[in-house]
Amino acid sequence: MSARLFPVSYVKLYKNFREDLFTAEDASKTIRLSKEKTGEVLRRLRGQHLVFSFTKGKYRLLNPDDAKFAVKHLINLNHVKTGRHIHLIVKTLHLLHSCYERKLVSACLYGSHAGGEAGSNSVVNLLLILEEKGGLMERIRSIYQCINDIRFERRVLLEHGLATDVSIYSMTREEAKFLHPIYLEVAEDAAILYDTEGFFQRLRFQSLGVIINSGGVKFKSKGQWFWRMPADFSFGELIGLPRFV
Repeated sequence: MSARLFPVSYVKLYKNFREDLFTAEDASKTIRLSKEKTGEVLRRLRGQHLVFSFTKGKYRLLNPDDAKFAVKHLINLNHVKTGRHIHLIVKTLHLLHSCYERKLVSACLYGSHAGGEAGSNSVVNLLLILEEKGGLMERIRSIYQCINDIRFERRVLLEHGLATDVSIYSMTREEAKFLHPIYLEVAEDAAILYDTEGFFQRLRFQSLGVIINSGGVKFKSKGQWFWRMPADFSFGELIGLPRFV
C-alpha cells in the first residue's frame, strides 16, 4: 500500500486495524498525535471517504481497494445517513462495477438508509440502472451472483448486532426513461452514488417535475413520507425528451 495513493495516517491506521473497529484514543496511540490532532486527522480522512463512524466513538476504515474505487467512482457518500453500512454499500457497488464496468449506468440508494431512519435490521435498498439486454429474471440472477461476496461483510455486521441485507431494484437504461412507481421513492430523498454522465440525476429531476405537475402531494404519516397522486394518474409515460436522457 503506497503512501503516494493514501495519506500516511491512513496507511498507519490500516496496518494496525485493517477493517476492525477502533476508537480515537486507539488512533492517537497508533499515529502518535495528540487527541486534538488525531481528531483533525479523522475528520480529514472522513472527508476523503477513507474512514467512517461505525458507532458513537468508534471508527472503521475502508480497505485500500474499496477506498480507491470510492474515491474514483462514487459520489454523495456523505449523503448516506448510516455510517455503519458504508462498507456494505461500497463493497456492493465495487463488486457490481467489477462485473459490469461500462454497463453500469447509475446506482441510487433509497429507503431508510438514505433518509436516516434505518434500524439495525433495515435492508439496504439500491436502484440499479444497467446498459444490459435480456430478461428481468436473468438480470436479477446475474446481479446477485456478482455481489455474492458481500456475505463476508454481512457476517461482520451481524457480529455487531446488525442483521442487514441488500435488495436491488434493477432497470435497463431504456426502461429507466419511463416513469416507474419507484420514482416516487427516489424523487427527493434518495442518494445517487454512481451516475455515468449524470444520467439518473437528469431523470430524477424530470420525474419529480412530472409528479408535481400531475398534482402529486407529499405527506407524512406515522413518521414516513408518502406521495398522494390523483386518481387518474398513471405511470409508464416517457420522461422528458430523448435527447436529454
